[in-house]
Amino acid sequence: MLFEEIMERYSDKKIISLCKKLNKKCSFGSGVDAAYLCELAYRLYVMGAKEDALKVCEFTNINIPNKVNYRVWDFILLIWGLEAYIYNEDGRTEDKEYRVSLMKKVWSTPKNASDTKEKAWAFMQKIFARKTFEDVCDIKEIEEAEAEGNKKSANATRLTALYNMIGYGITGFCPELVNNRDELEAKIREYVISLQ
Repeated sequence: MLFEEIMERYSDKKIISLCKKLNKKCSFGSGVDAAYLCELAYRLYVMGAKEDALKVCEFTNINIPNKVNYRVWDFILLIWGLEAYIYNEDGRTEDKEYRVSLMKKVWSTPKNASDTKEKAWAFMQKIFARKTFEDVCDIKEIEEAEAEGNKKSANATRLTALYNMIGYGITGFCPELVNNRDELEAKIREYVISLQ
């Protein structure tokens, strides 16, 4: 299985721990399991293990349900964002665009009986419009942790910030991230280097 293969290739304790948990139980109905998958994919990417990160991302390529449980799907969408980002890095533009189109489809899924795809997507566009560069990058939280000398907390925040920076940044749906594309890419590289 995928997680056993990954465990055999890496000595990183966190990677091994995540793989053991996922090997024991991995349900696409569990928010906890989806969070583990997300962390595993991003940790592998940060380590430079792009192929294995992509395998974890592709493992989550499941059908979109009629009713979306965002406790699970928020993480799957962030994983799909990483998948699209890796495809983009590898020049696989069509694969990237397809994955982003599926992300839009999830975000356009009606939340209740009176909702429509159009209303659901319009609601998400309002949320994307409110995302600021500083908030997505968690700049203030990282600066505060570093000022306190808490490198572990700063790095944990960098990792989770990467989820949003990459996951939302690749979509082109967040105006401020689109307008600050070069800064965002520089900040992604900065965080990845800090975490290596």
